[in-house]
Amino acid sequence: MSTTLTLTTGLKVGEEYHREVDIQELTAQHMIDADAASERVVESRNGPVLVKSPSRMTYELMRRAVKRIGPINGPISITELGKLTVEDLSALESAIFNHQEQSLSSAVEREGR
Repeated sequence: MSTTLTLTTGLKVGEEYHREVDIQELTAQHMIDADAASERVVESRNGPVLVKSPSRMTYELMRRAVKRIGPINGPISITELGKLTVEDLSALESAIFNHQEQSLSSAVEREGR
């Protein structure tokens, strides 16, 4: 199941702005990949430590939820995500959250719980 969203400004590629976004349901593999991408090793006084960034995890999940922006197939890159306006980024985040909530509600209804 996918949802379509029209961004206000869109993603600029070359001279053209692409505004239509298809959002897909996130899978367990998307979550695993986003989790791994949000980790990094930093040096501490006691040696290397693995640190996870919750905000990076959010952006990694968002980029994986994008199935397509215009003719550009997802997942989009963090750089492409960063080219969106704050308004478009916020709208995309809300649409992804709502899509996941609807998918979960549909699954619960199908199971009768």
